[in-house]
Amino acid sequence: GKFISKGVDVAEVSRRKFLEDKNVSVKNVSIGSEEFENKEGKLVNVSVLEIVLKSN
Repeated sequence: GKFISKGVDVAEVSRRKFLEDKNVSVKNVSIGSEEFENKEGKLVNVSVLEIVLKSN
C-alpha cells in the first residue's frame, strides 16, 4: 500500500536511466490486493501494483 509510489519510481528510473538505450515502455499496469497473515496472526489486505515493462 504505502510503497506503491516507490514501485512507480523504480519502474520510471529503470525505464529512463538504466534502459534508456533499449527504448523501453510500460506494457501493462495491474492493481489489486492480496491477503496475508501478519506477525500477530491477523489476516490483513495489502494493495499491490504490478508494472510490466517492454522493449520496443
